[in-house]
Amino acid sequence: MKFAFVVLHYSAVKDTIECIHSLLSNVEYSNYEIVVVDNCCPDDGLKVLKQEFGKEKKIYFLQTDENLGFARGNNVGYQYAKKELNADFIILLNNDTIIEQKDFLDKVIGIYEKDSFAILGPDILSTEDGEHQNPYEKVDLLNIRINILFYKFCLMLTHMNLYDPITKSILFISKTLRGNHRCDINEFWTDSKENVKLQGSCLIFSPLYVKKYRGLFDKTFMYVEEDILYYIAQKENLKMVYSPDIQVLHKEKSSTKSTNNTPKEMKLFYYRNMCKSLNVFLELTKHYQEEHQALQDD
Repeated sequence: MKFAFVVLHYSAVKDTIECIHSLLSNVEYSNYEIVVVDNCCPDDGLKVLKQEFGKEKKIYFLQTDENLGFARGNNVGYQYAKKELNADFIILLNNDTIIEQKDFLDKVIGIYEKDSFAILGPDILSTEDGEHQNPYEKVDLLNIRINILFYKFCLMLTHMNLYDPITKSILFISKTLRGNHRCDINEFWTDSKENVKLQGSCLIFSPLYVKKYRGLFDKTFMYVEEDILYYIAQKENLKMVYSPDIQVLHKEKSSTKSTNNTPKEMKLFYYRNMCKSLNVFLELTKHYQEEHQALQDD
């Protein structure tokens, strides 16, 4: 079985270097390659990456003409891995992640042989707070609409410089009304689970998915990709599996932090794109057959 890691790079070149080094140094599997997609970075990050890894024959560098966002940027690497490298498994891996398991890919094969998954998610451990980020709770249409109102409210407050003075109230509203958050059960991550939403910093697509689909649904710029993937998987009867037998370390939001200089800019970026992506999600649920057709391969 051939694997391809797709690493989407946008600034934070040190994190991307650390991510790639973790693969080259730790993953003991002969048949894998790495596709690095430079998402039209405004700096010399791609040049630095080529200087660091240019002699590695298993690494391929691609560059987009504009910042395509998360889904479309990853799809550039996904398509290359599928069409040019003929990969059986494609792993979308954030550039702010680290893999330390030497038998990571062997374990993926073992899980696939046992569970026949279409999409697999590992235990994702935050290096910031030690929290396990997989799996996520399911979300329903009511919570999507509540989230849109919530993020519009936060966006308005941020524009008015009123967000910080009432942060406690915002957090209370968030916890009370929103359902799109990680499970609160501390032991939830310790057991394998099916039919769960998976965190997007590491998504492993098996041949059951790769042969049929062109990548991720690409109408969003950033955020909500996990919800959309879960929704499509349910509609298409694709098995999504979470397994704690494989683990990824996640530093979180490194590229966002590196390109937005102030806390206000970071909040505006987040709330603005959350509103847009949630509205895209709602449209998808209304026109599923028409919108989803573009995701299927010929």
